[in-house]
Amino acid sequence: MQHFSDHKNNYEKIYPLAPDILDLYDHVQLMLPDLYNRVRGKSGEVAGGKFGKLTGVTTYDGKRKSQLLFIGQESKYSVPAGFVYPVLAAFRALLQDKSGVHLGQGS
Repeated sequence: MQHFSDHKNNYEKIYPLAPDILDLYDHVQLMLPDLYNRVRGKSGEVAGGKFGKLTGVTTYDGKRKSQLLFIGQESKYSVPAGFVYPVLAAFRALLQDKSGVHLGQGS
């Protein structure tokens, strides 16, 4: 968030989408572990997938959970930003520039 604050002009076009982008960031964190485990489990490479065993992933057992602040949910995993950013960045292809403002294709 500090980077956005320091470079406001560079991100002016996406300001209208900021709440959606932040929600999407949390949804990727929430869904990535299950998607990883399903795909890896189906390929036979890792029985049932082992997202929690990946380097950088923290698994929370018991009462403590990772807080997903933008969607108000909790996750059993703390997903490294390096896993989330490439997925989030892929959604850029869905943006359209209309009158100097980036909007989602449905907008």
